[in-house]
Amino acid sequence: MNEEKRRQRVVQALDDFLALTGRRRTPERYAILGAALEMKAPFSVEELEQRMSSGGFRVSKATVYNAVALFLDASIVRRVRLDGKEEKWEIADTAAGALRLRLVCSRCGRVREVRDTELARMLSLKRFTSFSPSLFDIYVSGTCTRCRGIGGRRKK
Repeated sequence: MNEEKRRQRVVQALDDFLALTGRRRTPERYAILGAALEMKAPFSVEELEQRMSSGGFRVSKATVYNAVALFLDASIVRRVRLDGKEEKWEIADTAAGALRLRLVCSRCGRVREVRDTELARMLSLKRFTSFSPSLFDIYVSGTCTRCRGIGGRRKK
Protein backbone atom coordinates (compact mmCIF):
# COMPACT_ATOMS: atom_id res chain seq x y z
CA MET A 1 0.00 0.00 0.00
CA ASN A 2 2.87 2.36 0.77
CA GLU A 3 4.21 1.99 -2.77
CA GLU A 4 0.78 2.81 -4.19
CA LYS A 5 0.58 6.01 -2.12
CA ARG A 6 4.03 7.00 -3.36
CA ARG A 7 2.94 6.40 -6.95
CA GLN A 8 -0.21 8.48 -6.43
CA ARG A 9 1.81 11.38 -4.92
CA VAL A 10 4.23 11.42 -7.85
CA VAL A 11 1.52 11.16 -10.52
CA GLN A 12 -0.43 13.94 -8.81
CA ALA A 13 2.70 16.11 -8.79
CA LEU A 14 3.05 15.57 -12.55
CA ASP A 15 -0.66 16.33 -13.12
CA ASP A 16 -0.35 19.56 -11.14
CA PHE A 17 2.82 20.63 -12.96
CA LEU A 18 1.36 19.94 -16.41
CA ALA A 19 -1.80 21.88 -15.56
CA LEU A 20 0.22 24.77 -14.13
CA THR A 21 2.49 25.05 -17.18
CA GLY A 22 -0.22 24.36 -19.77
CA ARG A 23 1.38 21.21 -21.17
CA ARG A 24 -0.37 18.15 -22.51
CA ARG A 25 -0.97 14.97 -20.53
CA THR A 26 0.48 12.43 -22.98
CA PRO A 27 0.44 8.66 -22.45
CA GLU A 28 4.19 8.56 -23.16
CA ARG A 29 4.98 10.85 -20.23
CA TYR A 30 2.94 8.74 -17.83
CA ALA A 31 4.42 5.49 -19.17
CA ILE A 32 7.95 6.85 -18.71
CA LEU A 33 7.06 8.03 -15.22
CA GLY A 34 5.67 4.58 -14.42
CA ALA A 35 8.88 2.93 -15.61
CA ALA A 36 10.95 5.39 -13.53
CA LEU A 37 8.87 4.54 -10.46
CA GLU A 38 9.62 0.84 -10.99
CA MET A 39 13.37 1.47 -10.96
CA LYS A 40 14.56 0.85 -7.41
CA ALA A 41 18.12 2.13 -7.76
CA PRO A 42 19.25 5.37 -9.38
CA PHE A 43 18.90 4.94 -13.14
CA SER A 44 20.37 6.39 -16.31
CA VAL A 45 18.24 7.61 -19.20
CA GLU A 46 19.51 4.67 -21.27
CA GLU A 47 18.39 2.19 -18.58
CA LEU A 48 14.99 3.88 -18.49
CA GLU A 49 14.71 3.64 -22.28
CA GLN A 50 15.61 -0.08 -22.12
CA ARG A 51 12.95 -0.62 -19.45
CA MET A 52 10.40 1.05 -21.73
CA SER A 53 11.41 -1.09 -24.72
CA SER A 54 11.36 -4.33 -22.73
CA GLY A 55 7.92 -3.41 -21.38
CA GLY A 56 6.56 -3.17 -24.91
CA PHE A 57 6.12 0.61 -24.97
CA ARG A 58 8.28 1.95 -27.79
CA VAL A 59 9.45 5.55 -27.39
CA SER A 60 12.42 7.36 -28.87
CA LYS A 61 15.47 8.24 -26.82
CA ALA A 62 14.65 11.93 -27.36
CA THR A 63 11.19 11.41 -25.83
CA VAL A 64 12.73 9.80 -22.76
CA TYR A 65 15.30 12.61 -22.41
CA ASN A 66 12.58 15.25 -22.78
CA ALA A 67 10.36 13.50 -20.24
CA VAL A 68 13.19 13.27 -17.70
CA ALA A 69 13.93 17.00 -18.22
CA LEU A 70 10.23 17.71 -17.64
CA PHE A 71 10.25 15.57 -14.48
CA LEU A 72 13.31 17.50 -13.28
CA ASP A 73 11.49 20.82 -13.82
CA ALA A 74 8.52 19.42 -11.90
CA SER A 75 10.83 18.30 -9.04
CA ILE A 76 9.72 14.71 -9.56
CA VAL A 77 13.22 13.40 -10.26
CA ARG A 78 16.63 14.61 -9.22
CA ARG A 79 20.18 14.13 -10.44
CA VAL A 80 22.44 11.77 -8.57
CA ARG A 81 26.17 11.59 -9.21
CA LEU A 82 27.45 8.46 -7.55
CA ASP A 83 30.74 7.78 -9.30
CA GLY A 84 31.33 11.18 -10.85
CA LYS A 85 31.14 9.71 -14.36
CA GLU A 86 27.60 8.85 -15.36
CA GLU A 87 24.61 11.03 -14.62
CA LYS A 88 21.89 9.06 -12.86
CA TRP A 89 18.38 9.95 -11.80
CA GLU A 90 16.01 8.94 -9.04
CA ILE A 91 12.51 9.78 -7.93
CA ALA A 92 12.73 12.78 -5.58
CA ASP A 93 10.29 11.68 -2.93
CA THR A 94 11.04 13.70 0.20
CA ALA A 95 8.18 12.00 2.04
CA ALA A 96 10.19 8.75 1.91
CA GLY A 97 12.66 10.06 4.48
CA ALA A 98 14.96 12.94 5.24
CA LEU A 99 18.27 11.03 5.14
CA ARG A 100 19.79 8.94 2.38
CA LEU A 101 23.05 7.34 3.35
CA ARG A 102 24.73 5.52 0.47
CA LEU A 103 27.83 3.38 0.42
CA VAL A 104 29.45 3.62 -3.02
CA CYS A 105 32.16 1.17 -4.13
CA SER A 106 34.88 3.09 -5.95
CA ARG A 107 35.91 -0.03 -7.91
CA CYS A 108 32.70 -1.60 -9.23
CA GLY A 109 30.28 1.30 -8.68
CA ARG A 110 27.83 -0.79 -6.62
CA VAL A 111 25.63 1.35 -4.38
CA ARG A 112 24.04 0.21 -1.14
CA GLU A 113 21.62 2.38 0.77
CA VAL A 114 21.69 1.97 4.54
CA ARG A 115 19.68 3.40 7.40
CA ASP A 116 21.27 5.16 10.36
CA THR A 117 18.66 6.43 12.79
CA GLU A 118 21.23 8.06 15.08
CA LEU A 119 22.76 10.08 12.24
CA ALA A 120 19.28 11.00 10.96
CA ARG A 121 18.35 12.26 14.42
CA MET A 122 21.56 14.32 14.70
CA LEU A 123 21.02 15.90 11.28
CA SER A 124 17.38 16.71 12.04
CA LEU A 125 18.56 18.73 15.06
CA LYS A 126 21.08 20.69 12.98
CA ARG A 127 19.98 24.26 12.15
CA PHE A 128 21.26 26.33 9.25
CA THR A 129 21.16 30.11 8.91
CA SER A 130 18.65 31.21 6.24
CA PHE A 131 18.16 27.67 4.98
CA SER A 132 15.67 24.89 5.61
CA PRO A 133 16.86 21.47 4.37
CA SER A 134 14.35 18.93 3.11
CA LEU A 135 16.70 16.03 2.38
CA PHE A 136 20.21 14.96 3.33
CA ASP A 137 22.29 12.90 0.90
CA ILE A 138 25.45 11.37 2.28
CA TYR A 139 27.77 9.37 0.02
CA VAL A 140 30.50 7.27 1.59
CA SER A 141 33.07 6.08 -0.95
CA GLY A 142 35.14 2.99 -0.36
CA THR A 143 35.56 -0.61 -1.44
CA CYS A 144 32.83 -3.23 -1.08
CA THR A 145 33.62 -6.66 0.39
CA ARG A 146 33.36 -8.33 -3.02
CA CYS A 147 35.96 -6.01 -4.60
CA ARG A 148 38.14 -6.12 -1.50
CA GLY A 149 38.12 -9.92 -1.73
CA ILE A 150 39.18 -9.83 -5.39
CA GLY A 151 41.99 -7.33 -4.86
CA GLY A 152 43.13 -8.80 -1.55
CA ARG A 153 43.68 -12.36 -2.77
CA ARG A 154 47.19 -13.42 -3.62
CA LYS A 155 48.20 -16.17 -5.99
CA LYS A 156 50.32 -18.90 -4.49
